[in-house]
Amino acid sequence: MSTAPTRLPQTPPPVVTVGIPVYKRLETLPFALRAVAAQDYAHIELLVSDNGQNGEALDAIIRANWPHPYRVHRHPVTVSVTANFNTLVNLAKGEYFVLLCDDDTISADFVSDLVGLLQTHPRAALAIPQHAKMDDEQQVYWRSKLPRPTVLAGEEFLSRWAMAELELESSAVTQMARTQLLRSTGGYPDLPLAMHADDAIWVRLALGREVVMARSGCFNWRVAPDSTGHSAPHTTLAQAVREYMSMLDTDPVIQAHARLDPRGWPQLRKHLRMGATKYYLASWLHMYRPRMPLLGWIRSAFQMPFVPRYYRRVLMGLLVNLATRGRRAI
Repeated sequence: MSTAPTRLPQTPPPVVTVGIPVYKRLETLPFALRAVAAQDYAHIELLVSDNGQNGEALDAIIRANWPHPYRVHRHPVTVSVTANFNTLVNLAKGEYFVLLCDDDTISADFVSDLVGLLQTHPRAALAIPQHAKMDDEQQVYWRSKLPRPTVLAGEEFLSRWAMAELELESSAVTQMARTQLLRSTGGYPDLPLAMHADDAIWVRLALGREVVMARSGCFNWRVAPDSTGHSAPHTTLAQAVREYMSMLDTDPVIQAHARLDPRGWPQLRKHLRMGATKYYLASWLHMYRPRMPLLGWIRSAFQMPFVPRYYRRVLMGLLVNLATRGRRAI
């Protein structure tokens, strides 16, 4: 007498929460919503946190661009950017969490690609997408091209990212994390305008774990004059960089790892500090120079803690700028 093979119950695919923080900028929100609606992965929870008291106008936009059930959390009064981010983290029901700003988009295979990587690599805490930049018209004008390994030890990933060996944008807020791990390590730290808060969660989550990197799933970062990174004054960016660098020496999660790795951590810390000042340096040279009078611009360079490589590059930037001004005067 033959016995039919026993069929084991199939594990349902994991739910992914895509959290969209909203303030007053509603005109770009349809692009973000349509990008989520276009995903080739069905098990998505859409969660929106309204930090601008937008009322029915927000719901009308969501219903017009998202054809499935959704949840909206409404803050009765405006909270900080990071508090709004953490509202989404704390309310998420999905096993995995993606934060997507209301003016950015993701490729149609973003969720499926990153879920597959995290399912395949259980020690990985983060899945990092490909990165692209798009203009105010949603046109992509730059995309990462360097080949990247699929999986790296967290410490190697952080070092190579900080040293610009992986062609990843600093302050790129959209990736995929394990929701419970993101919560247990503190979520998004309270940095000014959430600048470098994503860098901090990369460090917290990656240390002692693994990081996986997408082959095709892509995050499209909108770079425009009204975006946070481009509209923030240099004093806010400088404060955020200083506070992020201070976290490397004070954050309990990071310090617990530092005690376990007394030989490797100092060098990694050095790389992370250089990476943070490099971002400020690029903004100082290319973004803030046209906006500021010369003396104010020079003074703004010295708002960083002492990192020798940073200040060598500041000196070079000053010499080049002054020499250019001298040639124009002739």
